[in-house]
Amino acid sequence: MAADAVVAFRVLGPVEVRRAGVPVLLPEGQVAQLLGVLLVNANQLVPVDTLMAVLWPDEAPATGRKMVQVRLSRLRALLASTPATIIGGRAGYRLDVRADAVDLAEFRARVAAGRGAPPEDALGLLGSAL
Repeated sequence: MAADAVVAFRVLGPVEVRRAGVPVLLPEGQVAQLLGVLLVNANQLVPVDTLMAVLWPDEAPATGRKMVQVRLSRLRALLASTPATIIGGRAGYRLDVRADAVDLAEFRARVAAGRGAPPEDALGLLGSAL
């Protein structure tokens, strides 16, 4: 994570939002699940059907799309004081966030650097990803 990041998002482990290193209280349940899915797919459109499948793995209720909108509204309110923004509508939703604010993005970048490095450097780079 960038040292100067005021707000940091974590998905490697429990979903967390940290402001200046201090955890922000997240509601449990579906709002946190939505945040996790959007963070794993940060800066990419996630179809509404995918979000519904995460929230209701067996079968979405008839009002599932509306319920997703309601939960995303709660999530938008929670993220209002952060640089992250939820964009979207009928087709899907995207969480716009700086890549260096999400632990998964940093992990992926370090793994990619390790894979492309000479063997003598790869171990250190891959180890730093953990």
